[in-house]
Parts: sequence; structure tokens; C-alpha cells
Amino acid sequence: MARILFVTARPPYPLHQGMALRVFHLAREASRCHEVHLAARGLDAGTAEALAASGVFAGLLPLPALAGPPARSRFLFPLGHHLLRRYAPDQYRRTVASLGAYVRQEGITHAVAVTLPMAEMIAPLAGPRKIVDEYDCASLTMERRLRQDGAALGARGRLRQRLALSRIRHQETRLARTCHLVTTISPADAAALSRLSGRLGERVRVLANGVGEEWLREPPAVREEERAVAFWGALDFEPNQRALRFFFDQVYRPFLAEAGITWHVMGKNPPAWLQAMAGHHPGLRLRGFVPDLVAEAARIPLAVNPMQSGSGLKNKVLEAFSLRRLVISSRLGMEAIEALPGEHYLPADSPQEMARLIRQHLDSCETRRRIGDAARRLVQERYTWERIGQRFLVLLQEAQA
Repeated sequence: MARILFVTARPPYPLHQGMALRVFHLAREASRCHEVHLAARGLDAGTAEALAASGVFAGLLPLPALAGPPARSRFLFPLGHHLLRRYAPDQYRRTVASLGAYVRQEGITHAVAVTLPMAEMIAPLAGPRKIVDEYDCASLTMERRLRQDGAALGARGRLRQRLALSRIRHQETRLARTCHLVTTISPADAAALSRLSGRLGERVRVLANGVGEEWLREPPAVREEERAVAFWGALDFEPNQRALRFFFDQVYRPFLAEAGITWHVMGKNPPAWLQAMAGHHPGLRLRGFVPDLVAEAARIPLAVNPMQSGSGLKNKVLEAFSLRRLVISSRLGMEAIEALPGEHYLPADSPQEMARLIRQHLDSCETRRRIGDAARRLVQERYTWERIGQRFLVLLQEAQA
């Protein structure tokens, strides 16, 4: 039996955000046959009690928070890979010492650092096999953002972004050197990390996301709203905000609003501009946080995924697939999911095509049903957390070899 320690920047609770869902479900699946522990910043008493009650974690280790002014030494080596050690040397030393003591005390065999900053924390650990879950390749996201925004940033802004990109690339280049495996969420992210890893690129593996049981139950029998589309997710997530802006400015306002089509937007922390627009457009229903998202999403016949930036896998798509919702998506928004256009979803990159497909298929129940059924089968076959967990267990064995 392995003893696995997940090391995260924040605890996987509550389960409303992508990182929390990923860590919790991977840990839960691993706990079925191994002993799983968690080390996290921000692990307060209430959160620790909720995680302990889940029965997933055999032990919890609070990590020191990054506090106080950053050290000036961070400017001496702007492209160095020891960023946290230079940014907050005291907290870095305390964290590494705490992790080292816990690894020895609990006999940890595998340390899984979630995201790039935490990879630096497990690098010095002696004993356990090390895995870094860089689920979204940070440099790929930044490269895409720089290509989109470069002209608007100005010379100084571009220089600042390129320096930040060089720093991230330097860190990601070293991941395969300092750990035994690197996991990421999509083939595009894996390809980018493999290129950066050079001859050690074979250490990079794809580990997708799954969907929870609440989405996999037979969808509730509710009356669908006839002419409505939905978007849901973390509304303060920058790629989601870009998608919302694109859809509102170029699809909803010019093509859908006057056609009487209602757009439901669900999620926490909506941007101020979207709140203002909701006050002027009665068809834009800004719902905020929805306690029973499954039931609400099941009422709306069509989901849109108009992603224009970022990388990684869009959980909202798998969730919509699970409910047999027809998804109309940009191709970028589908790059991480093994779905076939026309069979599991409908692709649309131009505003005109997206609007045309929405209007057409709100009036085509037969097509929605056919594609929705195929999409649900795809999730059941490939994207349950049970199947993703089995893949994770295989990767743990690979790291041991």
C-alpha cells in the first residue's frame, strides 16, 4: 500500500472550483486502495473538520501561509527557478522542514505537488517518489494571452509579460528534472510541457478530469425552458470572463437578444460589467451561485462554451454532456476532450456561426436528443472519476518504477 501526500496551495474544499474538485476526487479514488494525506495552506479548523469527515484523508498537515513583504532578493535572479525560496525565504524553509518531518513520520511513499508553486516545495524532499500535477500548463496559457493581447499591451506591457513568461517557462523546464512524473490535463498542455522538458519529455502524462456522481445520475425530470442557453463556471476566472465578453458582445447582443432567447449565466463572482449589462438586458439572467446546479442546468436545453483563451479541460462541458445537453463550443474549448464534432458537440468559432447554430437547434429537439445521448455515453465511458482514478493509480505505479 502506498502512502500518498497531496501538497496544495489551498485545501480542496468546498467543492466549487476546478482545483478543489480535481484534488478531492483523485484523492478519494486513490484512498480506496492506498493511504492518502493532505498538506495545504489555508487549512483552518472548519475546513480540516470537513475534510476529516469525508473519510478520504488519513492525515492533514497545515502549511505556513505566505505572509509579510516579499524579499528583495527576488530581483537578483529574475529567471531563477527558486522563486518561492527567494520571494518568501522564511516561509519556504518552514514549509520544506514541515513537509520533510511529516514525510518521515508518516512513511510517505509518493508526494504529489499540485501546480507549479508547490512543485518547488517538494523538490528537496528525500525518499518519496515525486509527481507534479501542472494540470494547466501555465506557459501555454500565457503564450496564448500574449498573442491575443500583445498589440494592446504596449511596449512596456509586452516586456513585462515576456519576462513573466520566461520565468514560468524556466520553472516548467525543470519539472521533469526534479520529479518522476508530470501530469497535466490535456494533450495540448502535455505537448507544451514535453517540449520544455526536452529529452525528459516522456515523463509528462495526460490525466484528464472527471465528473462527480451527482452529474452521472439520471438527469432529473424537469420542464425545459424552451428558448434558453446556459453558461456556468467560476466567473472570476480570466478565460471565462473573456468567453463571457465575447459571447455577450458578438453573439448574444447582436443576434440572440431580440430573438427572445434567454441566456442564463451561473457562477460565483460575476464581473462588474456583466452585472451592469444584466440590468439593461432582461434576457440576460445573471443567476450567481446556484446551490443545485444539476437541477438548474437540466432545465436549459443548450449550453455554450465560447472559450477564446486559456488551456486545459472545461468541466462545464463534461457536466453538460452528462445531462445530455447539446453543447455549442469553440474548438479551443474542446481541445482537452476526446469528443467528435457533430457527434458529441457542435463546433462554432465565428459569432455568426455560433448564433446560427443556437437558433437552429433550439428548434430541433431530435438533433439535441441524438447528440446529447452520445455525449452522455462518452462521459460514462471515459470521464467518470472512477476511470480517471484508475489512470491515476497506473501513474503512481509508473512513478515507482
